[in-house]
Amino acid sequence: MLVHKPLVSHLRQLHAFGRVRPTHIPQPTCIFKPARLFRPAHLFEPTRPIQPMHFQYVAGQEYYSTGEIESDNASNNASDNASGNVFENTSRGASENASEMRDLVTRVTHLEEIILNAGWDRSLEKGLQPINELIRDTRALMRWLLGSVVMGVALGVIFYDRHIEENFAKKQDEMEKRLTTAIEKAIGQLKLELKVESQERLLSVRDQGTGNGH
Repeated sequence: MLVHKPLVSHLRQLHAFGRVRPTHIPQPTCIFKPARLFRPAHLFEPTRPIQPMHFQYVAGQEYYSTGEIESDNASNNASDNASGNVFENTSRGASENASEMRDLVTRVTHLEEIILNAGWDRSLEKGLQPINELIRDTRALMRWLLGSVVMGVALGVIFYDRHIEENFAKKQDEMEKRLTTAIEKAIGQLKLELKVESQERLLSVRDQGTGNGH
């Protein structure tokens, strides 16, 4: 089969035999025509019913001698069905979600009622009471320690006397001096006593020697 561009005469022949070519469809790139269409118009004498001719377009749409665009109808029907299905699915999903949310709310409220009736909140408060008491006692102890430190610092600043510190240092120095003098006196007296004893021993030895000589 030969591939040719569409001719105006051929399109007129098709229109004469009930084949309508819509104008809102994109122009075809190639059309497959039988060899009989290439005969002149005055020699074209149909002796039998003409079979529907098949035209292949880029968009993949088929047109027949009845003039109805079956592919467009099919696509429109498919799009309508798809939109209807989407709407139905969306509405069904929304209703299901709403019912699930209502069920969840009822379950939560029922659970809250069970908790309140069982007295779990009271048991929880009783369990946390010792912890709260410990925290309160710790805070009181920290406040007392902080207050005592501040009070001690304030008393030291208020009642601090520099003269008292100087007098105490002087007395300490005097006591150290007295102690050192007493120690020195004791050492000197001990040395003196040792010298006296040594002299007495020497005198005694001399006396013994003179007595033996007589």
